[in-house]
Amino acid sequence: MTANKWTLAQQVLFRCCFIFFILSLLPVIPQQYSFSMDFTDILMMATYRPPSLPILLYMLPVSAIGAIIWIVTDKDRPDMNMLYYWLRVILRYRLALAFVGYGFVYFFHIHSPYPSISHMNTNYGEFTRWKIFSMTLGVAPGYSCFLGIVQLTIALLLLFRKLTLPAVIIAVIFLGNVFLSNWAYEGADVLYSAYLLCIASFLLVYDLREFHTLFSLQRPAALRPVIPSFKWKWAPRSIFLLFFLICAYTSYSTYREGTYQFPHTSTPTGLTGFYDVSTFRINGRELPYSLTDTIRWENVVFEKWATVSIRSPQQNTSPTPEYAVPDVLESPSSYEQTGNNGRRYYSLQADTTAHTIVMQQQQNKVYVFRYHQPDSNRIVLSGFNQRQDSLLIILRKINKRYLLEEAGTGKNNPAKL
Repeated sequence: MTANKWTLAQQVLFRCCFIFFILSLLPVIPQQYSFSMDFTDILMMATYRPPSLPILLYMLPVSAIGAIIWIVTDKDRPDMNMLYYWLRVILRYRLALAFVGYGFVYFFHIHSPYPSISHMNTNYGEFTRWKIFSMTLGVAPGYSCFLGIVQLTIALLLLFRKLTLPAVIIAVIFLGNVFLSNWAYEGADVLYSAYLLCIASFLLVYDLREFHTLFSLQRPAALRPVIPSFKWKWAPRSIFLLFFLICAYTSYSTYREGTYQFPHTSTPTGLTGFYDVSTFRINGRELPYSLTDTIRWENVVFEKWATVSIRSPQQNTSPTPEYAVPDVLESPSSYEQTGNNGRRYYSLQADTTAHTIVMQQQQNKVYVFRYHQPDSNRIVLSGFNQRQDSLLIILRKINKRYLLEEAGTGKNNPAKL
């Protein structure tokens, strides 16, 4: 597409792309119109995406029909240079917004937290691919920080028209890697990363011919300046930088709290740890240890936050989350319980005065116990389940050491990846 008169094919293709991208930028979910200074709302606003593949596919014929109608009603226009310019500006800021949102999430290592005790005691084959990838990233905060720096650098470069070309070249390489990683590991961001890759590729097309002429053919190449007069040139960058600072502040605050992927409330200190189930009685009948009994528990983990996970042969279905970064929940977060099939997760309500604990799933009481601790290494639970079966369970604490934490160089130094 040149500064000369556009061909009919170029006009049809551009108008189709113009309608498609504008439609895809419009929020279609009511929650996307709400805004607050909460980190989750800011992140969802920065990374809003078309909700599903079918909606994107519906946009294609709508864009094609709209382009044909536009051509018929506006057939005397010789070129689309001005609209092309403004579309590139809109897409530059849209792409920069996405990189800011995820950039701070990765920079402050919020996206993939360090594996929990429950994850440490789940068999490798019971994790889904995306959970393995996420936990691998979780034990490498330095690499996560580097990915955040790359994304934030791209976002800042996209604010300047003269730096758009190097920015989108880096963005295409980065987003291509993100897309392939999500595809290979069955991640939740396959569609979103492909969508952002399309935006970056569209921005790259504008300077692609000059880039080829200059670097491949090694010939002089003149850029095509089409810059409309704009009175408040500082306004878009200033608004964006304000959002940049807000996103930085809320991300840092969430990082300091350290509870984004996990419940806010904490488990009483004396209960936390990994426990073997030495005794399990139901309705007065003791069940021996078994790898196939779907009723008897094998082991229990009380996390530092208010989550309990139980290992038993009963399988747990584990869907892929809608977002790579789940919302904050006052129950076992979607990050904890999704992506693995080896443990069942419950939110914990503990009363240290009455010595009672309640384990819930989706606000339904599954287990209600009274507990006491004969010593620091044992917990005796007596109560009932949701079917009103009486239970007597004795847990024996195991001070387990994990290779990931013991493999560092020197005493008590964790492994550095």
